[in-house]
Amino acid sequence: MIIGYEDKVSEVYRELLPVLSKALKSGTTAVKVLDCLGIVAFFGATNSEDIQNAMQIIWKFINADQSDANEEKHSAAVLVAAINAWLFLLTSVEGWRLRHNNWNGAIDYFSTLLLKHDDKLVCVAASEALALIFETGSLEKFWGEGRERSYSHTQQLLRDSMVANDVRQVVKYFENFQCPGTSLTVNGKDLKLSSWYQKIQLQFLKGFLAEGFELQVKENEKLQNLFEFNPHRIINSGRELYVSTTDKISVSFFLPEERDPEKLTKEDRKKQKIWRNSVLKKAQTQLMSKHRRLSEEMNRSDYD
Repeated sequence: MIIGYEDKVSEVYRELLPVLSKALKSGTTAVKVLDCLGIVAFFGATNSEDIQNAMQIIWKFINADQSDANEEKHSAAVLVAAINAWLFLLTSVEGWRLRHNNWNGAIDYFSTLLLKHDDKLVCVAASEALALIFETGSLEKFWGEGRERSYSHTQQLLRDSMVANDVRQVVKYFENFQCPGTSLTVNGKDLKLSSWYQKIQLQFLKGFLAEGFELQVKENEKLQNLFEFNPHRIINSGRELYVSTTDKISVSFFLPEERDPEKLTKEDRKKQKIWRNSVLKKAQTQLMSKHRRLSEEMNRSDYD
């Protein structure tokens, strides 16, 4: 998380992935291993394939006690840690880059946990998983084979389950697909989040770093770039005397074609519009972050 050289970080990932995978199979200190695997893959993987390789290790671990009757069932604490690590990595993969066959059945699995598990924290983790899966806009990659349903049908089904489990924030999301905002004060500045993927990133990093989180956000540029947040910015309320100019910058993103409106219900058309706007907003945020980093580099060069 703190190493600045990408080659070195990538080396850490390559060295530790098989070690952590083996440690996870041994069953000892599973929660710590899962947290470590999430951090190493998130910051060390160089592409979406590397990320998904780590996700696959966690997914097989999650499903191990489902496929093997002789396998000891995961405790609630271990299951929550595994789901959270998997979700943390999922936040860094765009929906269209997700593999088509690796995550089949994820919606059914998390829905079953939500309906049948008796631990509150497991139900919360499962509901957040379903919210993030919806936010990817790629539901077809998470259904079981032959189990595809409409967005509206799934929304109502999951909303009813979450109402029964009193998962209020996620219920609000499934009512209108608008994530409840979250804010956090760091160094006197407000860190504001408005999407599930950002909320999950914040939750995981705060849980991993504990009391060290605020210090890392103050000093670690990786985390500042991750949340598009500058804790040292000076808010100038006076008149702006000079506006700098820079070269044109851009970001690339993939926006799938709209589905045929004639084949969609009114509610599904609304969901499609919200999802496409979410993709555009995310690309806009990436562009603003890129512009900010370029401006900071130019400002630093002025003093060199």
